[in-house]
Amino acid sequence: MRLYFLPVVLLVVWMWTGCDVINPKENIPTYIHIDSFRFVARGDTFGTSSHRITSVWVYFENEPLGAFEMPANIPVIMDRPGLVTIAPGIDFNGMKSFRYPYPFYSFDSLRLDPAPGKVVQFNAGTRYVNATRVAYNSTFDLGNPYARYTGDTTIMKTTDPEFVYEGGGAGYIYINGPKKVSENISIDPFTAAPGDQTFVEIDYKCTIPFQVGIAAFFTNGNTNMEYIGGVNARGDWNKIYISLREFINSNQGAQYHLMIRAGTDNGEASGWVAIDNVKIVSF
Repeated sequence: MRLYFLPVVLLVVWMWTGCDVINPKENIPTYIHIDSFRFVARGDTFGTSSHRITSVWVYFENEPLGAFEMPANIPVIMDRPGLVTIAPGIDFNGMKSFRYPYPFYSFDSLRLDPAPGKVVQFNAGTRYVNATRVAYNSTFDLGNPYARYTGDTTIMKTTDPEFVYEGGGAGYIYINGPKKVSENISIDPFTAAPGDQTFVEIDYKCTIPFQVGIAAFFTNGNTNMEYIGGVNARGDWNKIYISLREFINSNQGAQYHLMIRAGTDNGEASGWVAIDNVKIVSF
């Protein structure tokens, strides 16, 4: 009897233990829920506190967990308490499909204890990192900081509340009839060193597309200009972040000016663009 009983016992034991191998126990994550990021201003020299943080990059004890579009429920599989670090992300050059951790915004963090299945609400906040330098800041409150470069019409200062995001003024381009192009250049130049992270931030709304570019003026009289990013028509206020780093690296030693161009290139009969808080940050 024992010669037959022993293999049967072993088979039963293997079946019970083998189930854990075939169907291992699944770890239930603890969730962090983030609706949005608060932005804390650093004083008047840094200009507006408006932002467009659309995603988060999350790390647990310095190990990456991934990028998440907000609002987000972030699963954290953990067997011990640990530090969760969260980096605010933006749409790079206005491309929603290109999430990018914005280097000028500080991380936020929280200590998290294992609570499988529980959702922890986190009110995340950020500010400009200490190394941030504001290379250019145009609010249109004190006047019009742009001049016509080419085209049929120019950017104007408006105080109409419909076209002002905040403060006492905004830039306004109106195109109608035979006037089909408005190309404008900043009166004041800005500086940025090659290799530095350099971005332009703009609050805007518009009924026609517009483009943002940069012009480099060299001491030998040469000029190079390129439009780097642009947006489509949008009826409510939005914010765009455009990287200038690649252009500056390719055009070192120049004096730089910002360019704004709009036109009824797509066959529109008329249209307008409103921009506010044009800011260039660098480090």
